[in-house]
Amino acid sequence: RGPGKFLEGVAEQLVQHGERSAASQGYQGTPPFVLDYVWRWYCELSSARTSNGFGLNPLSFCEIEAWARLSGVGPTPWEVSLLKRLDMVTLANHRSNAADRDGEPEFEAAADDIAGVRAVLSDLKARAKAKFGKG
Repeated sequence: RGPGKFLEGVAEQLVQHGERSAASQGYQGTPPFVLDYVWRWYCELSSARTSNGFGLNPLSFCEIEAWARLSGVGPTPWEVSLLKRLDMVTLANHRSNAADRDGEPEFEAAADDIAGVRAVLSDLKARAKAKFGKG
């Protein structure tokens, strides 16, 4: 069973709060009071987030489960899905901001895609040569 229409509406407000928060470092809004605890959970989880050198990693179910166990919190399946939704909007915004930054590669490659990695490195070398005149 889901949370019902009321909580689903409030959950959507929380996701919108997450989008605005991720989009602007200076955003000072507050999450919906009813789900403020989920926002605090998300902030705590996100502060321990890992990265892979190319960007942020999504929060895994294993990380959420370990955090819940160590914190003594027992999120419901619906609350876990809300945490994952918040994570998706944060990562989407982070990727969008990263793509807007100057000098970033315009494409990605998996680490085991040799041709893709060579293309990324070639692109970075060309950018460095154009910017610094060295090759």
